[in-house]
Amino acid sequence: MSKSSDTGDLHQCVDHIFWDLIDILEIPKGRKNELTFVTGLIIHLSGVTRLRMQDIAKIFDVSRSTVTDYVDYLEKKGYVQRVRGEKDKRDVYIEPTTKGREWISRSADITLKYAEDGMARLTPEEREVFIRLLMKFVGDFDKPPYDKMLREMEKS
Repeated sequence: MSKSSDTGDLHQCVDHIFWDLIDILEIPKGRKNELTFVTGLIIHLSGVTRLRMQDIAKIFDVSRSTVTDYVDYLEKKGYVQRVRGEKDKRDVYIEPTTKGREWISRSADITLKYAEDGMARLTPEEREVFIRLLMKFVGDFDKPPYDKMLREMEKS
């Protein structure tokens, strides 16, 4: 198999995973949806860390007014709420509401089922090799994918 063929196969597999994730995150194709990829990420991140408005601006490299638009929308739809910092009242944190936590949980369940269904197509030996190779491919597999971002947020 040639290198360009490997790259093409990898690209096609990544495309499949991308489109599957759109389904997992309940972002219907061709229909207006309540959530976008970015708003879904904001909800998810707010569930794993104390997320400030300024952090969202840095993560997505957008203006604070854009972040305000995102958070206003998510708050209006009932997914998140703003909470003032205890030490510094100027800090505004985003926290998931009950609806937001339910969305996070449902997405995690769907993601787990997706992974389990894919692994079920492999033999036990293939699973072991696949996991080992995927961990090597990803790199910092022992940390969450947003670990670097969270460390950078803690520095600021």
